[in-house]
Amino acid sequence: MKLEPESRKQLLRIAGGTAICTAAMWVLFAALHLVGWVRFDYTVVLASLVGAAVAIGNFAGICFVVQKIIDEPDEKKRKATLQLSYNSRMLLQAVWVVVAIAVPRLGRLNSSASRSSVIATIARKSIVLNIVITIAINCKL
Repeated sequence: MKLEPESRKQLLRIAGGTAICTAAMWVLFAALHLVGWVRFDYTVVLASLVGAAVAIGNFAGICFVVQKIIDEPDEKKRKATLQLSYNSRMLLQAVWVVVAIAVPRLGRLNSSASRSSVIATIARKSIVLNIVITIAINCKL
């Protein structure tokens, strides 16, 4: 399915805003790293990229679903499709949160604890970034 021009325009706006927020976060982390308050390493970069991809993908999913149902004559079917889309996206977000919490505990049970903790760190940071980006987009900052 191809995006309509208006949807594409809004998706590019969201992607641009997400890129600006990601760059701002990198600058903030770098500044705080210089004074020793936080670590600024590859996990911050990876997490921000994952979080940005999730945020943009979430909005793209909304665009595709709305575009798909716009011609549906049955209002109940439109509402049901929108609700299913919303529930699916929220479920994926919840699964991502559970993974971010559970991976460090699983890492203690096996020999790849350091790799698991890196994955968990990336997951937690991407969740925080995704929340910040979602709030910024909703507030139209």
